[in-house]
Amino acid sequence: MIQAESGRSAEIRALVIGMLRAAGVREGQIGGNGIRPVSVLYMAHWFRRLAHNRLERERVRDHLAGYIGASAADALATADALFANDAFATLAKEFVERHLVPSKTVDLVVLRGDQEDGPDRDILSVERVYYPFGHALPGGFVREDDETNPLDVPATVFAALRIAAEKVLGLPSDQMAYEREARTDGRSAYLVRDVRGTGAVRLFAEDEGGYHYRENLRNVLRPSDPRHLV
Repeated sequence: MIQAESGRSAEIRALVIGMLRAAGVREGQIGGNGIRPVSVLYMAHWFRRLAHNRLERERVRDHLAGYIGASAADALATADALFANDAFATLAKEFVERHLVPSKTVDLVVLRGDQEDGPDRDILSVERVYYPFGHALPGGFVREDDETNPLDVPATVFAALRIAAEKVLGLPSDQMAYEREARTDGRSAYLVRDVRGTGAVRLFAEDEGGYHYRENLRNVLRPSDPRHLV
């Protein structure tokens, strides 16, 4: 889900920025690479929704405090102040229920090259630095500019390669090289590599899989992963 920046959602964002400041978040720490109002609204929404689940509420509270971090003098007190603010809770409910729209995302299952065909496989996970904390598959958004790409492949395929370059190889855009690979086993493969030749990720087109939004929504029993919001 991503923010649909309508007039009302922009108004909500402005109100939330004021509330964040009033709760103790320092000037200059909101927006950009700092605290994103959308992320805080999402956590506040689930804090309210989980009113009868004390352990999950504590988890969300701790994650918000961790997300705020050094952006406030006392992150936990700031989180408590936001969650105790009824006006903030009302804005969070309105924003999540009315001003978020679905967006395609891609998650990668990355194996070591020497384990492609073996029975024992190690799968790469990344440690999340944003809410919810823990480990996850590397993943991200399918962007509009993924539609037009140098390999002339579907946007989801190219997005997977781009995300692999960003989150697995840690490359800036000007150091990514994409190519098709002809394999002797007849499988169709695409590569993204460091232009210096120090690393590469291979994607097999026949290994793609996915889920419809309705399938995910039907099975949501706890807050969904808002990696795309933070």
